[in-house]
Amino acid sequence: MKLSRFIASGFFSGFSPISPGTIGTAIYVILWLALTLTFPGWSTITLQILLLFFLTLTGLYVSRVCLQGERLSPQYSKGEKEDPQYIVIDEWAGMQVALLLASPQQPLAIICAFALFRFFDILKPGPVRRAEKLPGEWGIMLDDIIAGLLSLGIWVIVSALLPI
Repeated sequence: MKLSRFIASGFFSGFSPISPGTIGTAIYVILWLALTLTFPGWSTITLQILLLFFLTLTGLYVSRVCLQGERLSPQYSKGEKEDPQYIVIDEWAGMQVALLLASPQQPLAIICAFALFRFFDILKPGPVRRAEKLPGEWGIMLDDIIAGLLSLGIWVIVSALLPI
């Protein structure tokens, strides 16, 4: 449970008292930059997709473990939203989607991916809100992945229309 909580919380960044989702996402961007700058081959689309699958599968597992622990907690009450704020591995997976076509040499793309992802994750338009209502770990993970897809789609359209 402790290791799952450590991973689910994005190395404890999800326990930030201020905006844990935003802080967790920023920590992921820093880790992503460190990884892709240290190992340039990591910025290839194939490895980025593999990283996304790893984050998603890991996120589904650790989120389920954390939810089971939360349900056993005496503070847990039925009807409580099943997406504890400290779980930010979902933000990591969603941000990975938003960064799929970015490279560390494109700071504007990284900043826009971050801003768009946080916008869609906080606003939760239609498909994001519907995914959030899925049960358990599926709702935790899929709403952020869809927010990442929306961010990626907007970035693709904007970068195709503007000479960036």
